[in-house]
Amino acid sequence: MTIEFLDGTGRALVHPDEAFTAEEAGEIFVHYFHTLTVPAHYVLREVDMPLPTP
Repeated sequence: MTIEFLDGTGRALVHPDEAFTAEEAGEIFVHYFHTLTVPAHYVLREVDMPLPTP
C-alpha cells in the first residue's frame, strides 16, 4: 500500500501489516516517550524515503 505524506509530495510503499491504527500509534508513541524504544512486539525495518525535490 502507498502512504502519502508532506501534502502528497512524498510517498512510501509499505506492506499492509506495516500500517497501524491510531490506537497502535498511540501505544507506540507513549512507549517510546517513556523508554526511547518501540514495544518489543513490533519489528523495525529501514525504509528508504527520499525527500521530494522542490
